[in-house]
Amino acid sequence: LNASPPPPSIAGALTVGILNRKGKRQFLPVTVDRIRRMVVTQCPACQVTELPDISSLSFVEQAWWIHTKDIIISMHGAQLMNLVFGSPCTIVMEFYQREWFLPGWFLPLALQLYMEPFGFYPWDGPPYKTTERCLANQVCRVAARAGAVDVPDEAFAVFSRLMDWRRKC
Repeated sequence: LNASPPPPSIAGALTVGILNRKGKRQFLPVTVDRIRRMVVTQCPACQVTELPDISSLSFVEQAWWIHTKDIIISMHGAQLMNLVFGSPCTIVMEFYQREWFLPGWFLPLALQLYMEPFGFYPWDGPPYKTTERCLANQVCRVAARAGAVDVPDEAFAVFSRLMDWRRKC
């Protein structure tokens, strides 16, 4: 790999990456704007970038994009396999679709890589019970996996603590 070192942080600024994906299962533009606003409100010096579709990058570019982020905000999905290229202490905020809560995939991967993963299921009802129903029913499964992913404001109530932790790691 012929890559340059990460750029020096600007006055201790953290790099926050919004990892989106194309298709129905994505953060809608209004959600991306809300995420960006919430991050910048709590961390004006943070450098926030959105990657609309990681598959548009080469293998090396995907690895580098992930590797250079302090905090990664993403919905549940295969794009998170790229966490294998991340750095220790990276904060991973993974959001799930309604009726599709599978924390046994990417959160444990992040833990094994010495990252700090956090899963968010921002829907009413017990997540395992509704997911179990959809795993057993193909129509429910397709519908659950096709929905856009929301990020409620409450998810960012812990954001300042996550930033503090990342800076100390």
